[in-house]
Amino acid sequence: MIESTISLINNLFSPSYEGFLLVDSKSLKIQIANPSIEKMLGFEKGELLNFSLEEILPQDGLFLRMVNVLNQSDLKNKFLWQLKRKDGKVIHIEFMIRMIRLPGDDESELMAIYVEDKSQIKELEIQINYTQNFLHAIRAVKQVIQEDKDSFTILDTACQFLQKSRQFDFVWGILRDGQQNQTVFYEKEENNELKINVENQLIENPSLLPIQNVLNISDEQFYLYSNESENHRDWCESMNPSGSLKGICIPIAWNGKIYGAFEIVSFQENSFLGEDISILHELGIDIGFAIYSRINEEERFKALKQISYQAKILDTLEIPIFSLDQYLRVQYANVTSLKTLGLSFPELKKLDLIDLLCKEGSVKSSILQKSVNIEIQLTDANGRELSMMFQSSIIRDDNGDFQGLMIILFDFTELKNAQSLIISSEEKLRTIFATMNNGIVVVNEEGIIQDIAPIFKFLLFQVVPLEKGDYIFSFLKRKTQDVLLNAVKESQKTQTILTREFNFQILNEEFSFEIRFIPVRRYSNIEKVIMLVFSDTTEAKRIDRQLIESMKFASIGEIAAGLAHEINNPLQSALLYLDDLIVVGEEDPSERKAILKKVESANLRIRDLVKSLLDLGRMESPNRDLVSPYYILVRASELVEVSCKKKGIEFTRHAGPNLPGIFVRWQEIEQVLINCVVNSINAISEMDPVPKFPKIEIGIDLVRISKKDWVVFSIEDNGPGMSESVLDKAFLPLFTTRREKQGTGLGLSISKKIINEHEGDILIKSKLGEGTKIEIFLPAYSEINE
Repeated sequence: MIESTISLINNLFSPSYEGFLLVDSKSLKIQIANPSIEKMLGFEKGELLNFSLEEILPQDGLFLRMVNVLNQSDLKNKFLWQLKRKDGKVIHIEFMIRMIRLPGDDESELMAIYVEDKSQIKELEIQINYTQNFLHAIRAVKQVIQEDKDSFTILDTACQFLQKSRQFDFVWGILRDGQQNQTVFYEKEENNELKINVENQLIENPSLLPIQNVLNISDEQFYLYSNESENHRDWCESMNPSGSLKGICIPIAWNGKIYGAFEIVSFQENSFLGEDISILHELGIDIGFAIYSRINEEERFKALKQISYQAKILDTLEIPIFSLDQYLRVQYANVTSLKTLGLSFPELKKLDLIDLLCKEGSVKSSILQKSVNIEIQLTDANGRELSMMFQSSIIRDDNGDFQGLMIILFDFTELKNAQSLIISSEEKLRTIFATMNNGIVVVNEEGIIQDIAPIFKFLLFQVVPLEKGDYIFSFLKRKTQDVLLNAVKESQKTQTILTREFNFQILNEEFSFEIRFIPVRRYSNIEKVIMLVFSDTTEAKRIDRQLIESMKFASIGEIAAGLAHEINNPLQSALLYLDDLIVVGEEDPSERKAILKKVESANLRIRDLVKSLLDLGRMESPNRDLVSPYYILVRASELVEVSCKKKGIEFTRHAGPNLPGIFVRWQEIEQVLINCVVNSINAISEMDPVPKFPKIEIGIDLVRISKKDWVVFSIEDNGPGMSESVLDKAFLPLFTTRREKQGTGLGLSISKKIINEHEGDILIKSKLGEGTKIEIFLPAYSEINE
């Protein structure tokens, strides 16, 4: 009996199911539960024994009625049902039942239930179904976009199909159209209660709507919220007072501009899948791009006409030229480029042109940041190996945003073949070099001389003998050596021409020299060499100093009249007080002391103004000093403020907090500031009519650009401004708009030269009729830089 029972139970486990239950068909008590079913339902070992089957069935009555009507043939089939776990969650299962009797027991009938967990499969089926519906909605919207429908139709289609795809409770959208907005609504029920609620809130308090979080922010990011969000509790309660709510707002945007948004609202717990959000975000971008394209259709049509005309011109050139869009896909290739590659245009469009031409992986990342010039090897359609210069230029729109690339290939195969001829002419070139008043040296990356042209006239090389194999900068101080050697390495790495300066004493006299670092691709079979061209700039520097002094005294003349007026006021006051003492003969000591104090104050004011003027005219030191930019600002302001006051111009100044020092020849920087302010004073004074409230503001701020701190002096006025043609020529020597008023045209050109010598830059922002702003960038001092 026992053996036959065990044999029977063993046979019951033969089907390949995960779980097994043996249940008394009358009492519905569980007699046997294997470990798999216990784990599946979250029970401990043996805990299911004597449980009623009804306790683990979410729909127990329906299940038992189904079992009662099944005949023996039906019991061999598989059925889908649900079981309730210990924690109350429901799982989807597939089961099969067999009715059995134990040996020797004809009355007791048992149910052997075989169970397999199908929850993951069921969830996957649901998710696939959801995704298919969702993608169907997306396809419908993209179809409307491709048909070039108007913006409102696109949004209406998006909201309609998105609502149907998952039976979302409410989907609505809004489009910005000038001063008015267009809205569209779709909801699960047909009573329009949610629509009316939203319309009322749009009128009464639109700022509290969740959709405003994407309409009023230009970062093009979606916004998720729920009934647990503190900021939108009133909104959620008005939409679904008695239950949960999940919502997502998607911006309709392109290129930083928000054209509208749509919002999906669901009263279900698991409303949005992870993939939904990215798909919805991309849909918002697609709709935004469609609106952007429609708005700019006329401009694009004009641009296409212009491109078509330009393409005809480019097709006549025997140079391969390509145009790529912002995704680096080929947009245009001229006839020469197609012949060179031996491809048709449709074939070329399917290829990655950058990978085809450039084998180096680093090119693709750098090509988006800057223009690239590299040598490539290319096999043409005839099988010839060509040496080409690959040159890329970035195309940007009016906002400075990346729009694509222009790529040009220059064939210098013949040029390389002529290299041997150039090398054979080396001796002739050396003879030419020898007659030049320059020193020419070829060095490697470490500054070791590889070759040197015979120089007879260049003074530095007469004093410092150099030979092949020497370290080129060995005659200089250590700090100067490091600066120049870094320039050698940078020039070789970037393949760009650089310029550096240094000073050197010859026979107790200070000389200035300039070095041009010119990278050479191949020279005497050496790959990495740099040509250094030394020039004596001592005389040029002397002339520059004279020009700066001339500019300085021109500025002194400009402000002298204002200073004379400013000096005359305290002088007249002092004379009146002294006359008072002499005539009246004040005997009260305290009154006499007060009058003398006023006389002293007037004289101190005169002394300070005269001292500032004398300091401006004094020859400055050629050495740089670490100074406070605020000190320079105050000194310059004292001199120009009186001229502004005389001309009736409001003069203000500002300075940012925690300004670092700058390492400069501070008298030169002061002179540049004064020159810029004097230009503003002249520009405003010569306006007809003069502005009602003329003003000039000078200030200092600290900015960080490309991980580097800069001290920025600014001079801003509300004068006549400059046209684009004048602005383009502003820094050219001898260019001036005041030729009839004794303008020399040297001020801004010399100012730019001074600022450039201090490793800085000077920029002008101006529009005709809107005033002018000059910004002077100087590197902030730090011990790391030193």
